[in-house]
Amino acid sequence: MKVLVNSKNLQAELGAAISASDKKKIIPVLSQVRLSARPGEVEIACTNMEFSVRTTVSADVREPGQVCLPAQKLFEITRLLSGDVSVEAGIDRAIIKCGASRFKIAGMPAEDFPEIPGFPEGARRTTAAWWEHGLRHVLFAVGDEKIPNAYSGVRLEWQGDWQRLVATNGHRLALCETGQPAAEKHAVLVPQKPLKLLRRLISDSSEDDVYVAVDQTHIFFRLGRREIISRLMTESFPGYEFLLHQMPGARAVVSAEALGDACRRVAVLADPPCRGVRLEFSRGKIVLSTRQLSSDEEGVDEVDCVYEGEPMHVILRDEYLLEFLSLAEGDVEIGLLSGHDPVRLRPVELLWPCVYLVMPMRG
Repeated sequence: MKVLVNSKNLQAELGAAISASDKKKIIPVLSQVRLSARPGEVEIACTNMEFSVRTTVSADVREPGQVCLPAQKLFEITRLLSGDVSVEAGIDRAIIKCGASRFKIAGMPAEDFPEIPGFPEGARRTTAAWWEHGLRHVLFAVGDEKIPNAYSGVRLEWQGDWQRLVATNGHRLALCETGQPAAEKHAVLVPQKPLKLLRRLISDSSEDDVYVAVDQTHIFFRLGRREIISRLMTESFPGYEFLLHQMPGARAVVSAEALGDACRRVAVLADPPCRGVRLEFSRGKIVLSTRQLSSDEEGVDEVDCVYEGEPMHVILRDEYLLEFLSLAEGDVEIGLLSGHDPVRLRPVELLWPCVYLVMPMRG
């Protein structure tokens, strides 16, 4: 293989691809990037067997071929170069030249690299703006990715032009959708790592569309020249839709910024480790308070609101409330059933509807 490629372009695509390489190097080939030179371009691929990234970079290909090279090492070299980079590779090693710089690095045969599924035909065309919006409003609620279960993934539902993302850790749930839900729908459970990468790639891209395809075992995303291929999770996502049909008996509308500022102030004296913040709702105001029982210290603050319903109070974990409020702009609606049922929060004005449910603490 012999190619000439712009260093900046190569670095950009390597930076996207190496997110899928295995940094632990338990299986050596998974820490490699496969370069496949063909007329006019070089394909770049990395995988950790759970998800993969495949992309291309335009190049002057003088000899086609393939080779696997250490992904992180190649990225570190290319990001320090400027101008055109020459890559000459044999079966398991390569020589990289740029100006007066010259590097000889060892790799592995391309035949050792795992096969990555091809992108299926019939992919759905969706908007990148919705994915950025939806992932931003649900990923914060997902469970610990180090514990592989249904709480560590994000549920994707779709039918026609409608789609929905849902994430939960068992104590809170975040949902974002494109509009009114469909009566019948498809659903898959997607690991959070490839979705976090998709959000990052969208933020770095000017592409307007994300193409999505699903087969029996994988989900595929295409953003311009970049593809993410992820295995689907097999765990069963917990039932949640009945919670959406519970109608709150009381509602408050309040400024997200004002409520967040007050919560941060009183949270200074929140009692660890639970860090509960008590919210007392009554006509015209929400009173927030915290107390440290060990030292008899307390913090109290209040914000104005529009409230409909009987006086009520709930205790919420400060982190769960603040993470939602940090994403909301303008006013938010807080729906209450009782002090023990999930509290429903939603931004009042959003192009794509989002709902956040959080279980109150006992106290």
